[in-house]
Amino acid sequence: DKLISLTSTSTGEVMHRLATHNAPVLAVAAQPDGGSLLASTAMDGRVQLHDLGTRTLLHEWRDAHRKYALCATWRDGENFATCSSDGMVAAFRAGGESGSFDKCLDLPLSHDHGVTSVGWGRGASAPVLVASVQDSHVLKYYDCAAQRLWSVSMNELDDEHVSFSAMHIAVHPSGKYLAVATDRQRTFVYEWGSRTRVRTLISDFKADDFAPAPRQSWDADGRHLYVAAGEATVALWDVGMERQVSQLVGHSAIVRGLHVCDRPGSRRAVTCSFDKTVRVWGEATAPA
Repeated sequence: DKLISLTSTSTGEVMHRLATHNAPVLAVAAQPDGGSLLASTAMDGRVQLHDLGTRTLLHEWRDAHRKYALCATWRDGENFATCSSDGMVAAFRAGGESGSFDKCLDLPLSHDHGVTSVGWGRGASAPVLVASVQDSHVLKYYDCAAQRLWSVSMNELDDEHVSFSAMHIAVHPSGKYLAVATDRQRTFVYEWGSRTRVRTLISDFKADDFAPAPRQSWDADGRHLYVAAGEATVALWDVGMERQVSQLVGHSAIVRGLHVCDRPGSRRAVTCSFDKTVRVWGEATAPA
């Protein structure tokens, strides 16, 4: 419906709706560390930045992407990035005393295939982006300071065969590992910047070809990974054991969005589904 709803997690009441997009909204990303900003992307390729405190639209980049802006992710409170099915990654940075944001990067990664996901490296002094490209056997890394782009194979033998597509990536809280959810009901965990595969998580569920891209999010402790892979439930994996330990059960249709709160002492997951509900989950498998 092209709206972004601000909802109370305690009562479920919709407190406000942002009606600023002219196309269906595909992704939202909240500014980390308790910031008041929200980045959003839409099917028409536009990217918007909102102030949730004043409930106003701060800026819209109408030409951020040519089509489907698929995701948005923050590095810190001053940098965020988006990716699109137009094969591009864009980055935005706060600048000036006013704190306004400017588009600082247009990075073409593919002329033939879309960029499915983008993430930021952690802990490094210079910002490094990592992105996945559909129907490609490599992940793309980009050092923003050095303006250097390089590829890392996802194949253990370093060959060029494409046996799966990387659909969503999630950087480990330590920055040492990268989880890659694929279109083959498998999630691979790699060492950061390497083709070394340290864990393989295999789902028993077989999604159909029309299921949305899988989504995943690390828990704050870095031991557990939540994975939504084309069904109405979310699997909780103990990554070290390569074992599914729990499920979030409650949605009646496919889960299409997933985020885990990474604040210390607060273990909450938020999911949205094609059943038109958003659910907030606590330690148990029932919605909070």
